[in-house]
Amino acid sequence: MKPKNYFMKKTTLVFALLISISTFAQFTVSDGINTGKQVDKDSKSTNYALEKQWIQTAELELILPSEIKYKQSELDNKLSFGALYTINYPLFKKFTLGAVGGFQYQSQQSISAVKLGGMFRYYFQDYENANMYALLAKNIAVSEKINSAMANLRLGLQFPIDKDPNYTLTMNIFWDYNYYDFKKPLLDLNENPGSLTARGYGISFGFQF
Repeated sequence: MKPKNYFMKKTTLVFALLISISTFAQFTVSDGINTGKQVDKDSKSTNYALEKQWIQTAELELILPSEIKYKQSELDNKLSFGALYTINYPLFKKFTLGAVGGFQYQSQQSISAVKLGGMFRYYFQDYENANMYALLAKNIAVSEKINSAMANLRLGLQFPIDKDPNYTLTMNIFWDYNYYDFKKPLLDLNENPGSLTARGYGISFGFQF
């Protein structure tokens, strides 16, 4: 069992990174790697290989766009909400490959879509510690306004913030890119339908089991 101050230290680092993202909006893959290493710097088992088992996560997410564009026009940045389920299995020493299913609602234009895709995770130590991940998913249209398309890319970090024998409470921070292909004109009835893109940063809380 890890001491209480161990989890406090991890939580403090997570919030420090989140504040940095909100302030500078400059989260990169390099930042993620360095932060993950910092979180697990007290690890004594850097050569640890992941156990061969299925790992599942379920989480609720909130995304604050930094930019939403339709063709060349900038639209108001409105929140996006969602839920995500993943299941992963290790392929290599520190890497897992998994499937993703979920739902996302974009407040700007009231767009709803079911999300199906894949996820690649890298664990800095083991399943109970930090990992970074890349997600690629298809938006299956629920709203009649859009077509289904392979359109969602996400890069993120996942941290444990509390642990139980049966599950781990996790926090995720991530950069998110979403693409929506419209069936009908959005701003001008005489235009050809275009696409809406949303870039932003998000946070989610969930369970790993």
